[in-house]
Amino acid sequence: MSTNSPEVTVCSTYREAQRAARHYRRCARIDPRKLSIVLSAEPPAGASSLLKRWNEAGVSWVTIGCLNAIGAGLDCFGIPSDGVQAYKTALDAKKILVVARP
Repeated sequence: MSTNSPEVTVCSTYREAQRAARHYRRCARIDPRKLSIVLSAEPPAGASSLLKRWNEAGVSWVTIGCLNAIGAGLDCFGIPSDGVQAYKTALDAKKILVVARP
């Protein structure tokens, strides 16, 4: 992982996002407080226990209703504008982002 910019993993399912977060915590040794899970819509009811476990581990998760807000947030993390656009497109397609900040 680069020391200057965050790493973002695009996931299709909550389980896949959980595996990515676990990888960042264990293998890349990222502090859980520097991990964020970004969703474009409210999670389904079945995901609530998973999201609760993430919260207990210190991983923050964010639901974004407006993709312009996520663009601004990713830009503040230092992600280049072409990457921001790609991640906004992924969120629009109901993907989940796992963001590991340095």
